[in-house]
This record gives sequence, C-alpha cells and structure tokens, in this order.
Amino acid sequence: MLTSQRWWRSFPFVLALISLIFIGWSAYLSFTYPHDGILSYSNSGVINELDAFGEFQNNLRLGDKIESVDGVPLIDAIPFYVNKSPGESVNFVVVRNGEQITLPVRLQQPGTELIIDLVVILVLALVFWGMGVGVLSFKPGDNTSNLFFLFTQVSALMLATGLSSSVGPPIFSSIFNALLWVLGPITVHLHNYFPQQIQFRRRREVLVGLYAIALLGGLPYLLLGTKTIRSFLWASQLYTVGLIFLIINLIFVIGLLIYDYRHATSP
Repeated sequence: MLTSQRWWRSFPFVLALISLIFIGWSAYLSFTYPHDGILSYSNSGVINELDAFGEFQNNLRLGDKIESVDGVPLIDAIPFYVNKSPGESVNFVVVRNGEQITLPVRLQQPGTELIIDLVVILVLALVFWGMGVGVLSFKPGDNTSNLFFLFTQVSALMLATGLSSSVGPPIFSSIFNALLWVLGPITVHLHNYFPQQIQFRRRREVLVGLYAIALLGGLPYLLLGTKTIRSFLWASQLYTVGLIFLIINLIFVIGLLIYDYRHATSP
C-alpha cells in the first residue's frame, strides 16, 4: 500500500517529465526544420501567410493552394521536408487563379524573426510547465493545486505540439488537436476552485457535459490521426468547431471570474 501511494504521488512528476521531453523535442524540430517562406496554411493547403522569402524568392502567393510537394499529394507530404536540408529545393504544384502551376521552392535556415517567434512560444511553454511543477512541489495536493498543475501542463504541451505540428511526426499534430478540445473544460474546472471555490446549480452536470464534448471532439484525432481526419470533407469544420468550443469555455471562465469578484469572501 505504501509503495502504491508513493507511486501515485510521483505520477504527476512523470507527466511533467513527459511534457518537458515533448517541449525539448519540439524545440529541436522547429529550429532545425528548413524554412520555405510559408508561415501558415489551411488544412486544405491554402497559403494564408508568407514572409518576404516565400513571396519574392520562391514566388509563392497568398491564396495559392498546395496540391503536392515533389510529386507527393499534400495529405501524404506533411511534414514536407523530413529528409531535406537548407539549400536544397523541392517542386510545389499549386493552384493559382484556377490554374495548376509548378514552382521550384528553395529552402533556407529559419531567419532571425522566425527564430524569435519560436523562442517566445517555447519560453511561454516552459513558463507554464515551471509554474505547474512549482505549485505541485510546494503546495499540498488539493483540488486547486492538482487542477492548476493539469492546466499548466496541458497549456505547455499544446503550445509545444502546436509549434511543431506541421514539422514533426504525426503524433504532434494529433496531440495538439486533441488538447485544443480539452483545454477549455480544464480551464473552467480550475476556475471553479481558483481564486475561490464556487458553488452553483448543476455544476457537476455542466463539467461532465463539457468534458464529454471535449472527448467526442478530441478523441478522433488520437484514434484516427490528424492525417486521416484531414481526408474527410468535414475536417475544417471540426477544427473550427473546436476553436469555437474553446472560446465558449473561455467566456464561461470570464463569467466565473466576474462572479468571484462580485462575491469575494476576502480581500
């Protein structure tokens, strides 16, 4: 029994170690992955953001829809440059103004601006990770500290896997999309106890409902994988619904904080 209790108390720190491994792995992938000038693109391959290198050196345009990379269809090509190095080139087939064209795309080392963006996200992930481990280490285990730890680890892991979801192995993208659904209910759950405990009618039913929706939305990514989900016609809608669900949860949190303020039990 004593051994079992000791293992259970150390389990959160095992989770924290796994999160830290993912953060380090994500950092390595992000800093070593060749840059093509594309800052973001949609699930269907439409380019949404470009930097000067992508626009002027690689002749890409906003709205270009990527069809294939070196002859491999988009859905099978992600991540694009697993075996490529800066200085090499690949051939993109894109659809522009209804016309299919082939573009040679040169790869380079990530620029200073991109590196700064990566560092900011990774530092933020480490801050979340450190706060969670610190609270768990120095505060007795109760609902508030346990939920805060879970919230910080989920946030850190989501930031790390989101950063490298398109450049790392498929599991990164699957974890990111699943956590996108889970983060909202965990945040609402935390703010039922922090900064003070709140009691309202059907609180348990509301939390169970939020977690159930998160499970229904996030589990397909873990079971089927993001690649399979992207092959479905409703993939973009599922991702959008996930974002809307997160926003609804955050609005709920704002309501809880206002309630806390109006019914504060101490200064």
